[in-house]
Amino acid sequence: MRFGDAKVIPFISIEGPTDQAPRTAKAEPITKPSRVVNQTDADRLVSAKERCIARSKASSADPNYGFGHAPSYWQDFAGSETSAYRFDHLMFLLGFLKDPKWEYLSHNYRDGDYNRRTGVWTRGDVQIPIQDLKDALANRIAELGISEVLLFEYLAVPHSWQEDQRFYGLSFAECMRKFQVAG
Repeated sequence: MRFGDAKVIPFISIEGPTDQAPRTAKAEPITKPSRVVNQTDADRLVSAKERCIARSKASSADPNYGFGHAPSYWQDFAGSETSAYRFDHLMFLLGFLKDPKWEYLSHNYRDGDYNRRTGVWTRGDVQIPIQDLKDALANRIAELGISEVLLFEYLAVPHSWQEDQRFYGLSFAECMRKFQVAG
């Protein structure tokens, strides 16, 4: 196509992101991605967690803004879901869900040391196994009456800054309603 003296290349934007097109802003944040027929909640949860890890790896590799984590950051050493990534993500989730016991620590946990080989976080004289954090997350999800699947599916999807502004502009209760199963 030509527009005056300039050559114009048409650009079609699809919902993405894809290799061919960037992500486009949507009117509402994606909180409930379409379900694949016969996909169980367990399968959806595994898929969402895998997408969260993939996003973390891609973000970490960014030469300008990434953390540059070594591959071992995502590696489990002390059993299932015990990587340093999982520990950091658990702390984020406990803060995100405003867990009364863990919210303060979730913002200040870097003054302790997480040993990914043992799965134990040491802060001063206190040692906390990662399983305690997993249990706290499961309990908080149950207390709030939200779906772990919907929570992880929401976190697995990149959101524009406009979507994030809308979401974080909601009250905590309104945010949590986005993760409740309609019923």
